[in-house]
Amino acid sequence: MDLTKFKAMISGADKDGLLRVLKNVRDKNAHEHEDLVLQELNARFPGWEVTRRAKSGGRTFNTAVWKGQEQSFATAKDGFTWLVERMLREAALQGGVEDSRLKIASSSCCKYLARSPQELFSGSPHLAEDGNNFQKMPGGWYLNVNLSNEHKFGALARMSWVVRARYLADWDWKVDANTQDFVNRRSMQKELDEVHEFLEQLMMEASE
Repeated sequence: MDLTKFKAMISGADKDGLLRVLKNVRDKNAHEHEDLVLQELNARFPGWEVTRRAKSGGRTFNTAVWKGQEQSFATAKDGFTWLVERMLREAALQGGVEDSRLKIASSSCCKYLARSPQELFSGSPHLAEDGNNFQKMPGGWYLNVNLSNEHKFGALARMSWVVRARYLADWDWKVDANTQDFVNRRSMQKELDEVHEFLEQLMMEASE
């Protein structure tokens, strides 16, 4: 359905109706329609995801996709680590990616990958003492899991650039308990991938 007509259709739906539409568009991998439904839910029913999580016993249902393989998880941590593990394996298949490149996949606020818990939380050493804050990954890496879902998605986006995996074409992460920021990050990611690819092409041409 045309996005304009779809938006008009869902504008009059109640919360239960929107949740049914959300499930339907996710089943069809209609990402633009999904983002419109999430925007509607967040605007008209603030906290809908919190209520849903409480009914599910505190779990955050999510679906991770990697190169045609799709897995569902009951916690965001499990879906996140599953995707990162596959990106690290992809790096190994490419002949190994330098530590410096994978470490670049960190943000200004925190590190996502490091060779030890102490390095991972160098700015907050006490966090390295709690094993719930990190996950040991293949290749001797430690992954920061003490992150909001928004920051987890940001980490996936940065790591995917390092291993040259395209959002939606190669990977995706869909979380039931979405905030508006999470919706915005997902909607922007495809455009960012296209910009990144364009800049890489310019750099290749400049080096010839």
